[in-house]
Amino acid sequence: MILLNNKDAVRDILRDNYFKTFHIRGRMNNDTATIYVDQNENPKVIMLKDEDWYAPFSENIYDMIKVLNDHDFHNTIDFCGLSLEIAQIIIKEMKTYELEWQEHCVLYYLPEEAYIDYKKPEEEMLDSLEEEDLETVNEFYTYKSEDSYDYLKSCIKKYPSSKIKDPSGNLISWALMREDGSLGVMYTKKAYRNEGYALKISRDLISKSVKINHQPYVHIVVDNYPSRKLAEALGMVFYEDVMWFGMKKSSE
Repeated sequence: MILLNNKDAVRDILRDNYFKTFHIRGRMNNDTATIYVDQNENPKVIMLKDEDWYAPFSENIYDMIKVLNDHDFHNTIDFCGLSLEIAQIIIKEMKTYELEWQEHCVLYYLPEEAYIDYKKPEEEMLDSLEEEDLETVNEFYTYKSEDSYDYLKSCIKKYPSSKIKDPSGNLISWALMREDGSLGVMYTKKAYRNEGYALKISRDLISKSVKINHQPYVHIVVDNYPSRKLAEALGMVFYEDVMWFGMKKSSE
């Protein structure tokens, strides 16, 4: 594939496939992101690489498969937020690789007609997360690792976030925007659940997202029904099943 120097060259195809390219558009302006195409003129296959994540797209899945099979990947490939249908075809058709891990999610987004509910100028915004909050946020992070503290720190520095503290100043509920533009890392401590904090914190983060002209969307693990119910209560709608997955070179 060819490294693309001018990202504007693919904006038309991304806009024409707006909902199917959340996984690319949310990352493409990151400093760490690069974009590859199959050809400079009228590219048919796009592949974004953002640090260790890959996000390919083509209107013709088999054009994409051919390019993926020809590309010189490392021994492992991690794909982010692809539609389930496309993910299953990639897993089947990349003959020299085998599935290493997968996480099945669902994508919900806020339709533009619902923005009006989140643009009330008189509504007071919650405070944003700060570096002093990171130890707590990282401690309860589902994907906590040796790198997650720095990852979360980067997110709260660059993107909107929201938090609620108790009268003693202890963090009890929070959420933030990730590097791909999705809303996530939402958590409320167990002692404070079923008191409306999840709804309040999520509404606040959506409002902040809408006010910077970013369409709110979220990936939810498929069997996390409380979070799916919350998304629907916020006015978000289901779009499709998506897959995060990793592949490794086959030993055969």
